[in-house]
Order: sequence, then C-alpha cells, then structure tokens
Amino acid sequence: MIKRDIYPTLKKHLLKKQISVLIGPRQVGKTTLVKMLMAEAKRPSLYSNLDDDSDIVYFDSQRKLLEKIKLEIGEHP
Repeated sequence: MIKRDIYPTLKKHLLKKQISVLIGPRQVGKTTLVKMLMAEAKRPSLYSNLDDDSDIVYFDSQRKLLEKIKLEIGEHP
C-alpha cells in the first residue's frame, strides 16, 4: 500500500464535529483512505459512493442526507 501524506491530516480532521467529504479523481486511493480511517474511528461512520446511483439520491437535499445518516448510524451526538 502506498503511504499517503494526507492521512494524518484527515485523521486529525475527524476529531471535529463536522461531516467530512473526500473528493478527487478516480483511482487515487480515496476509498482506501476512507476505509482505513473508518477502521480506526472511535465513533460511528457512514461511507457513501457518489458513483453509486443508490447512494447519490441521498445528496439531493440536506434532509435526505440527514435521514440516511440517522437510518445507518442512529442519532449520535
């Protein structure tokens, strides 16, 4: 696996109480980074793939996205 310099920055960012979105070109390791971060996360996480039609519908509105989050991980502080 290729070591990514951005990994520690992303890990630190996850401590913030914010929704994080990682975007970039295809085949650069986004999914690998996210899955590594989720494995280390100390709180519930949700992974969505915007190339997947079944996920993209939740990004039509903030309400739909929040409903998806509640459905998948519940209502955590």
